[in-house]
Amino acid sequence: MRESQPGVCSGHGETPASAHDNPSRLGRFIQNYSGFLSSFVIGVAGLVATSIWQFRQAQNAERQQISEQAIARTKADNDWRIARAEILARTSRCCRCRGRKP
Repeated sequence: MRESQPGVCSGHGETPASAHDNPSRLGRFIQNYSGFLSSFVIGVAGLVATSIWQFRQAQNAERQQISEQAIARTKADNDWRIARAEILARTSRCCRCRGRKP
């Protein structure tokens, strides 16, 4: 078994310095375009965050619309009950004045 020599990578015959001199295509791309990549990642993260926020806003708007419809329906029912009670009260008073039972 061979012992590794200082300054030589085991099995490849390259020194550590020369291993960094020949990066892969991806490594070269990252080195050359690191600013672009970081801007791209930040941009994508911003788009994802904006999409999530818009989706949640749409859900909130839908829930609010459903609540407003329920409130309007309840108000209409209550208004009708009040109007009916007033009509019955007037009819009852009118009939009592004339001596009839309602």
